Amino acid sequence: MTRRSKWRIWLVLALLLGAVVACRQAPEESAAGQQFEEFTDETLTQYQGKAIMLSFWATWCPPCRAEMPDMEAIYRKYRDQGLVILAVNAGESDGDIAAFVNELDLTFPIFRDSKGKARSAYAIRVLPTNLFINKEGQIVTRKVGALDQLAMSAQIEALIK
Repeated sequence: MTRRSKWRIWLVLALLLGAVVACRQAPEESAAGQQFEEFTDETLTQYQGKAIMLSFWATWCPPCRAEMPDMEAIYRKYRDQGLVILAVNAGESDGDIAAFVNELDLTFPIFRDSKGKARSAYAIRVLPTNLFINKEGQIVTRKVGALDQLAMSAQIEALIK
């Protein structure tokens, strides 16, 4: 085996070890006791009569991460006008979700879809996907991909009229 081959083997081993350490899930204790409810069919009934932005997302999804600060700004702007933002995570651990929520200081309700039932029920194939639901409980708009504040505001203004 040549010196160059040995170097490549060590490099590959180092990269694999780094990947294993980086991909390891955070222990549940790191969530500081925070647990997230599972999103169920009954979840939406708690918010009857309100305009809802239902967002499907994950912490590993760069477009999801990019739109979250805008979602928080929109939530703070419209929550007193009857808007609820419900963010449904794609089944990650409580620790991963809590770290992300704390990092961005998110205040809207966060749920988990650990078995993929909600994603299946709403035919979610791409993250992020946002559903805008009127006060009567009907989905009026479905947007696939990240939205900015302007796009969110346009959808929400139509819902809260």
